Amino acid sequence: MKKIFLPIVVCLATAMSANAVDAGNANIYASGLKVLNGGSDVQFVLNAPGDVTVNFYKEGVTDAVYSISKTGLEKGTHTVSLTGVLPDAVKEGDQLSWEVVASAEAKTAWVGFSAKAAGLSEIPADQKMCYPVGIAVDKNPKSPFFGNIYLLNNNSGTVGGFDVANSNLGTGVYIYNSLIECQNPGENHETVYSGGVNWGNTLDSDRCANISVSPADITVDDDGFVYISDMSTETGGVYRMNPANPESDFEKILTVTTDNHNGVCGLAVIGTGDEKTLWTVNMNLAFLSDTERPLSGYLYKYNLNKLANDKTYTGEKVLEIKDYTMGGRNNTYLAPDRRGGVWLAQRWNSSSRGYFTLVHVNKNSEVSSFGNLKYWDDYFGTFTKNTISAYAMGLDTNSDGTKVVIGVYGAIGVQDITYDEKGNVATYENSSNYLAGYSGNSNNNSKINHLVNGVAYDAVGNVYVADWSDYFQAYASLPAENKYTTPANEHVTVSKEMTGVESTIADENAPVEYFNMQGVKVNAPENGIFIKKQAGKTTKVIL
Repeated sequence: MKKIFLPIVVCLATAMSANAVDAGNANIYASGLKVLNGGSDVQFVLNAPGDVTVNFYKEGVTDAVYSISKTGLEKGTHTVSLTGVLPDAVKEGDQLSWEVVASAEAKTAWVGFSAKAAGLSEIPADQKMCYPVGIAVDKNPKSPFFGNIYLLNNNSGTVGGFDVANSNLGTGVYIYNSLIECQNPGENHETVYSGGVNWGNTLDSDRCANISVSPADITVDDDGFVYISDMSTETGGVYRMNPANPESDFEKILTVTTDNHNGVCGLAVIGTGDEKTLWTVNMNLAFLSDTERPLSGYLYKYNLNKLANDKTYTGEKVLEIKDYTMGGRNNTYLAPDRRGGVWLAQRWNSSSRGYFTLVHVNKNSEVSSFGNLKYWDDYFGTFTKNTISAYAMGLDTNSDGTKVVIGVYGAIGVQDITYDEKGNVATYENSSNYLAGYSGNSNNNSKINHLVNGVAYDAVGNVYVADWSDYFQAYASLPAENKYTTPANEHVTVSKEMTGVESTIADENAPVEYFNMQGVKVNAPENGIFIKKQAGKTTKVIL
């Protein structure tokens, strides 16, 4: 019997995590885009509930040849069937690029979407760490690890009298997905990626507690590789982790053992290929007494290719940091400006009051000026009054470098930035102070209890916090538009089964399966319109 094949509705399957946090919603985007089952399905992960349009394109054609739209999707993993849906303009063998456009209502105020940030009393085990010292997010959609969140934990020393060295949490990197679910929780976080490094035992006695400076900070580059800094005398330097094989040993790409920069506190990696550069702030201040400590450190820039191939290469000493250094690994951070240069943030102390400095250096190693100043002093004087003993902080920029986020003692601040044609700062304006209120200035959506050891933006303006009080936290900031387009990194190859206009004779002896119009399999269909699948062919039938 001859069957006419008609376009069918899309089967959209959703897999929700049992550990999803009942809190506010993140700013939305899709990650984890994959082609499955030889091209008959595509898959993506939504980090928040919202609406989605999946667009398909032929090479050289700007308009989508086909689009699939769905509203009211939950956060989680979604699979879209392409069987029998593509139009006549698409032929067998065509290579289609595709993208996922995710959208939701824009936020009007900061909102916490991790358990601690939302004030929930029950904190999932994978959100309570031991002593998180840094955090980074892969915000490049071309990276195979787009959306991964990397939290650096340190269980050496003591924190507030708690003997973290005897805890079940390991020292090293924990990987979260965009749903803020830990990808390697194990039992009480016994599983951690430590890269085979026997982390040093040097303690930073200048801090309010004896905290190890090994490891120290973490960042991720545009290709998805993760870098960890170390400020200890034993293992100081920079290590590289490949998220494709996180169980393997970390590669040590920088060892610093000379002058007054034994250890690396802040770091940033910029660019791709031969032009990829590593920026570091190298100091050994944590190892010296107050009388021995030089009030200086250095900002260095290294070409990573040269660093790998030339053992005598020492990089470029870009800037001496000499009048603003209090000491300790947690007071100096770097972040890329997304133009080849870096931002440097530093906390120093005078008369028991916290002062803060921002420095910007462009890709040509030129220091920007803020009015008549090269160092933007006491920025946080108007940001938060909770600056006494604010030893720690965090720093990151958004995807285009136009927003700088800084975290300090119980608070997050965002600075709007514009740049001139040389890549120097043109204008700057304090756009958002999100006080978390360690001393009573509480925002209902914020639960940052203490010092911030690291902050990180993702691609759409969600901010992730490594909180000194042992919590991994996540907040949605204020987007101009809560909408993001994620391009897929692999094509769909069209097969006959994907097109909906072919006519053929079905094998009447082949097994038959029926599905309702939502794509759910029906064992005994009756009285309605169904999708019939037989011998790999699909038809719409009325029973």
